[in-house]
Amino acid sequence: MDHAQTFGIQVTPHQADQFAVYAEELLTWNRKINITTITDPVEIAIKHFVDSIIPGQLISANDSVLDIGSGGGFPGIPIKILLPSIQMTLLDSSRKRVNFQRQIIRLLNLANISAHEARAEALHRHADFCGQFDVIISRAFSSLPQFLKIALPFVKNQGKILAMKGHISADECDQAILEIQKSYKNNVSIQKSLHYRIILYSLPNFDAKRSMVVFEC
Repeated sequence: MDHAQTFGIQVTPHQADQFAVYAEELLTWNRKINITTITDPVEIAIKHFVDSIIPGQLISANDSVLDIGSGGGFPGIPIKILLPSIQMTLLDSSRKRVNFQRQIIRLLNLANISAHEARAEALHRHADFCGQFDVIISRAFSSLPQFLKIALPFVKNQGKILAMKGHISADECDQAILEIQKSYKNNVSIQKSLHYRIILYSLPNFDAKRSMVVFEC
């Protein structure tokens, strides 16, 4: 996890050990079920772990965070390792992947984190989810308009929605906001005023270009 320092992120020896256990368990499970196509340990460290913790710099110590479409636990579990004081909720529709997430949570003895098997849309009116989160995050979950439509009912007023993508333009973000405004024009209870900024970065060693769109509600 030395590459985290490239982004000004400090990883403690204990956290580095947790990431090592995570990577080993990921490879073990991946032989039985399809969790990730990335199986090289260096690629796992950079493309999964380092990439996942970069948004941690936008999350406050006591925030409640919802990771939608968390798959192998990315980015939610790495962020939780980096910021142990946050409340993290993982959401994925695949039972096998949720079982894997729960296994990692047990192995690493992580507190204040839960993994749920459900489609996000089914929880829009659920009292434990609707309007309950300071930060909503997802990594390559869906198209930007679709992610915003799914995420908005979950975020608190003055909360953040973080969309981790490959290359994305301001035009795409503007178009996504227009689509959302049309979708919610008759629904005052979840209509939001969205402002965004795009953070561009590259992952070390692989020249992998990344974009993170930060929507503030």
